[in-house]
Amino acid sequence: MTLTNPLIPDLDEDGDGFRWFEDCDDNDSTVHPDAAEIWDGYDQNCNNLIDELVNRAGQISVIPTEIEISLNATSESLYLQSFVNISEDANLEIETTWKLALNDNWTVVVSTDSWLSLGPFECEGPLLGYLAEICYTMEVPPCMKSLFHFRWL
Repeated sequence: MTLTNPLIPDLDEDGDGFRWFEDCDDNDSTVHPDAAEIWDGYDQNCNNLIDELVNRAGQISVIPTEIEISLNATSESLYLQSFVNISEDANLEIETTWKLALNDNWTVVVSTDSWLSLGPFECEGPLLGYLAEICYTMEVPPCMKSLFHFRWL
């Protein structure tokens, strides 16, 4: 039960259909109890949960889209890039780490940029692939991973 004064109007300052006592931010029309959550580190639907039920994997893409890539190791370069589709106003810090997977248990960081360009390659030593690890703040689990495998021609 909310007690209000009948002599003072209960305004909806942001025009989202929810009055100040129903709305957790009556200055932002995108924030109200019926709002859909987006991945940005804020609570849009006023339930004190941040970014719940958001499909984060659907907002991350990596090129190339194929995970099995064939290259001529001595003459072709490899270019990989990750993209994260979030608002510029998001309250998140996105970190991308590219790791060389030497075997199932041993990786080496080769780049912390959103892209990785390597090659031509020298065909010495075993190589399982490259691992893209995209991490962000305020989330559990904190990282999403994509593994790319290469076959030398």
